[in-house]
Amino acid sequence: MNKPLKALAQEMNTLLLALDLSAMDHRIITQALYLAKKARPEKVYCLHVVKSYEHLDKKEYVGDEQLPVNERIEKTIDRMIPKELKLLSDVHIEVHEGPIIKTILRWIKLKNADAVIIGNKEGKYHEDYLPAQVANFSRCSVVMIPEASSSDFQNLLVPIDFSEHAAHAVYTANFISDHNVNHPKVNLINIFEVPSGYHAVGKSFDEFAEVIRDQHKREFDEFLVRFHMEDQDLSCEYILDQEGNVAKAIASYAKKNKIDGIIMGAKGRTHLASMLVGSVAKRLIRLGLNFPLIVVKAKEDQFNLMNDMWEI
Repeated sequence: MNKPLKALAQEMNTLLLALDLSAMDHRIITQALYLAKKARPEKVYCLHVVKSYEHLDKKEYVGDEQLPVNERIEKTIDRMIPKELKLLSDVHIEVHEGPIIKTILRWIKLKNADAVIIGNKEGKYHEDYLPAQVANFSRCSVVMIPEASSSDFQNLLVPIDFSEHAAHAVYTANFISDHNVNHPKVNLINIFEVPSGYHAVGKSFDEFAEVIRDQHKREFDEFLVRFHMEDQDLSCEYILDQEGNVAKAIASYAKKNKIDGIIMGAKGRTHLASMLVGSVAKRLIRLGLNFPLIVVKAKEDQFNLMNDMWEI
């Protein structure tokens, strides 16, 4: 039997905020304060990476113009941090020059961060898009905040595939619900497809869909027992995906049911390809959701192939 799992917030000792001195920083810091109230992380690192100090407009930053620009940026960030966050956690401000993605990943590793919060700007997605790259290669959980979203939750969605990573996501959603005065509803969904060769067994499409649905219902019951959640008031909705696009099915459900936060497990960690965030999570990032997407990773399952891939 599997050992009991912990929610992301229960094991959050170190939180890293990826700041870029844009209006997005306010939302990232607000979300950090929300999480700090629930999880009480010991340390919060506010990281700003500058590609090159040479090309900065130094007039944008507060403080004496004779001071080094990194100190002036630190002062600018310090003014954004609410006193309440400083009282809850030991807040450090770090300003560094270098490649942005590589530097963020290096600091995640250096400080053994449990989670990183990063902005997800609408209409900016491309293959090298920062949140997608951080979510792909980060060794910790990733909270992606869109430009227009609330820091509080009312209606959470957890897509599940009955894996241990899905169980981590369910634990995290339940923790947020239990520690939130609004007690947001936790919606579990399982997306399934009918294989193309269904007719070979002499059943219609609808009949075969029912066979799979019944099988997944049994798997859900086993999932609850396996991960010690059978005493919780949890149910699952089973959704047939007829378009072969799980991410689109999740986004459609989220829109229809007024979801304001998705929490999902990262893909497994058994081989090199699976080090990357699963294709479903990656496609959800590409869709530019207007609410937070939290990709939960179990730190104990991760390994150090990043060192070779990123030469950190």
